[in-house]
Amino acid sequence: MNIKSKKIIKIQMAQIFAVIFLISMISAAEEKTVAEGVKTEQKSEPAPKTPKDNPDVVKTDEVTVEKTDPAVTKEPASTPAPGVKADETTEAAPTAEGIAPVDPAVNTEAEIPSDTAVEEKTAVEEKVAEEPVKTEEKTTATIEGGDDTSVEKDNSESTEAGNDENLPTRHMFIIAYSMAVPFGATKDFADAFSARGMGFEYRFHFTPSIAAGILFDWQSFEKKESGTSVKGNITIDGTRINVLEAMPVSATIVYNIKPVNSKVVPFAALDVGAYKLWKSINYGWTSFTDDEWHFGLAPKLGVIFSLAKIPVYLAAKFNILMKTKAYEDNYYLGIQLGIALKR
Repeated sequence: MNIKSKKIIKIQMAQIFAVIFLISMISAAEEKTVAEGVKTEQKSEPAPKTPKDNPDVVKTDEVTVEKTDPAVTKEPASTPAPGVKADETTEAAPTAEGIAPVDPAVNTEAEIPSDTAVEEKTAVEEKVAEEPVKTEEKTTATIEGGDDTSVEKDNSESTEAGNDENLPTRHMFIIAYSMAVPFGATKDFADAFSARGMGFEYRFHFTPSIAAGILFDWQSFEKKESGTSVKGNITIDGTRINVLEAMPVSATIVYNIKPVNSKVVPFAALDVGAYKLWKSINYGWTSFTDDEWHFGLAPKLGVIFSLAKIPVYLAAKFNILMKTKAYEDNYYLGIQLGIALKR
């Protein structure tokens, strides 16, 4: 029987006892009109012992019933005074024989002994005194009954929280500031160290150690020089600024040397894709620009520090742009510093 059914049974029993109690009070009021001798005799009877003091008293959820010896019966109420009808007198209280402890879950109706007004008054006082204790007992029972569910819920919540912490990071977004050092044909055209670059990368982790993703970078190199330049049939003599810009759009595959959820995650990666390359010669009054796509790749080494709330990303990669009809091979070493957002 569940807790809800028990509550319904207790409410029904309380209603029945309330009706019986009202009937008893009416009977008690009628008894007060009986002769003074009857009233005195009723008051002289000793009050019943409480369930705590008397082991022969059986305590149910709402009623206290006293066990009595089957051989001993209470004397009926004395003869009513002249002029009082016999049906108005109070019947002797029934005795309880061999009453066994009552299960609170069983809907058992117990009769309230209402022999005298004193017993009724005593029962009411005892009931009022026991209400706080019953409340505590019910509260304890409710807590004890719900402990298993609460513990299971707490355990499931803690397990879920633990699982969330142990689950590997699936998604990673990297935003980085990029610097670069030119090599080969790149250095011949624009040999200055580049501090103008940026990169964006997304990774999806299949396992804590293996990930794949896509990236987009941009890097710009410049060189200022004086001399003569020939462009087709045009010869220009003066100061010019050479600008080379590289923009790779690549796929990447990553191997984490330590699991991605570690505090320090060194990794090795390889970027493979297409590089858009622009070369421009700028004079004060005109400029010449060429652009072409290159196939390229970039081996990369790096580390992610997850020591703070936002992980720090540091990597170095060597970009290799394959030779085309218009351009020679181009190389540059990129250094990136940024943040890695994990989800």
